Amino acid sequence: MVSAIQSALSGLHTSSLRFNQAAADIVRSGSQSVSAVSPTSAAPLSQDPSTATPPAPVPFDFTALTADDGLSLADSLVSLKEAEILYKASAKLLGALYRSENELLKII
Repeated sequence: MVSAIQSALSGLHTSSLRFNQAAADIVRSGSQSVSAVSPTSAAPLSQDPSTATPPAPVPFDFTALTADDGLSLADSLVSLKEAEILYKASAKLLGALYRSENELLKII
């Protein structure tokens, strides 16, 4: 039972490290210039805004935002979600171990 608890605690620790790293990567990639990634075309100032046709929407390319280490924003977001799932799984394992230990103590 002790090894299962150590495994769950190790999972919690690992997921928190991955979460922090992914968050740091997202912050680094967000500090770059977004205007270079998603250009927009504005109507000329001399044109009447009521008659101007709006520019076609430009889809935002998350993969174009990269941190210094080459990770894209999309990769960092996926890593963030993976860390969340790993943390929840490790917490559920600890909860199951707690419940099984309580049941075992009731039997004894």
